[in-house]
Amino acid sequence: MPKQLNRVEVGQDPKGVLSREAECVKWDDPKGIKWLVADMVKTMGDNWGLAAPQVGISLRLFVVSGELTRKGRPLVFINPELTLGSTTFKSSEGCLSILDEDGKPNPFQVERPREIRITFDDADGVRRTLGMRELRLLARKGKEGLRNLIRTLCHENDHLDGVLKGGQAL
Repeated sequence: MPKQLNRVEVGQDPKGVLSREAECVKWDDPKGIKWLVADMVKTMGDNWGLAAPQVGISLRLFVVSGELTRKGRPLVFINPELTLGSTTFKSSEGCLSILDEDGKPNPFQVERPREIRITFDDADGVRRTLGMRELRLLARKGKEGLRNLIRTLCHENDHLDGVLKGGQAL
């Protein structure tokens, strides 16, 4: 595991990490994974999510802000697998990997599924599945809270697949 996180510079991807599918996390260094998760949560700041490829690390791991959850605790998704529903909604999203001249996320339009199911390892390596029932209980109250959580899960998972702008490659 790296000793320090450095976010990939705007418009740069020196290792080509953002444009390729990330590698599965192997649980041979659980302490290193926990360190990486803690540092990514800190690096995420007040943004809604951060994926390992955005900090130059080709691993299938992302964190989601506690701001999107009822309990206010950040969420960790390792080796996630998403199942997407067929109905969609339009979403305006920004991305830390696509910044404008002022260094701010440059918003773009994308369609996201209204319903998903996500299977993943948690920070302790336990395999879990969250369906819509669990996501409704986890998300901040209201339809907008659930949509924000779903779109963030999809957005961060896109980074693990080497995809930016909701389906468009880098």
